[in-house]
Amino acid sequence: MRKLLKHSLLFALIFSLTILPSIEANADSQQPTPTILQFSHAPYTSFSSVGEIVTIQNIAAHLTLNGFVYSKTEDPTSTSAITVTLSPTEFTYTIVGLEPGTTYYVWPFATSLGKTIYGAQLQFTSRMFPPLVDTLQSSYASPNSDGTYDIYSYGKVTEQNVSAITSCGVEWREENGSENTSIKEGEMTQSSTTFATLLHLKQGTTYLVRAYATNSAGTGYGEYIRILFAEI
Repeated sequence: MRKLLKHSLLFALIFSLTILPSIEANADSQQPTPTILQFSHAPYTSFSSVGEIVTIQNIAAHLTLNGFVYSKTEDPTSTSAITVTLSPTEFTYTIVGLEPGTTYYVWPFATSLGKTIYGAQLQFTSRMFPPLVDTLQSSYASPNSDGTYDIYSYGKVTEQNVSAITSCGVEWREENGSENTSIKEGEMTQSSTTFATLLHLKQGTTYLVRAYATNSAGTGYGEYIRILFAEI
């Protein structure tokens, strides 16, 4: 009986020294490996809803949670950091409400077998957009001796984005003429988002006119409007 007990204890000791470490090693091999696969720009809706699509990958046999943390600072524990928690079957999330032209830092994470693992820090810069512009109605100024008329054409920047306006003005062409477009820069005061441009146009001709404004991200255009002198 004592020999049987002694052999049983020896077997248990050998089992604990050989089998259990392999179980622990196997458990460690099943720990998640959170990885960010890609960032992609979300469809544009407005400057106040600049978005970025984050796609992550977590390889684990017992995944219970996954997601990521993002912040404007390189510190995932800062009070400004935002945590996005996803289910084990979700791997894509669209962040909205980002500030245009701003760098964000992202850390993916995953929870498996009671442990939460964080992946490497990555970063992206949110998009900037050209200004949003409205073309306003023109107003009559005065006739010229050469048969042309001076017409003031107006535009309004409705959303400037975070980048300053570097130029603004109007484009115009004859409605039934060629596709050649003339461009003239206007003036915008610092206290206003409306600008005026003085055009010299021919009497009795219908024109298509649209306002534009440019910032560091590009040029935004308003809708074309028709100018017919009889209507001014």
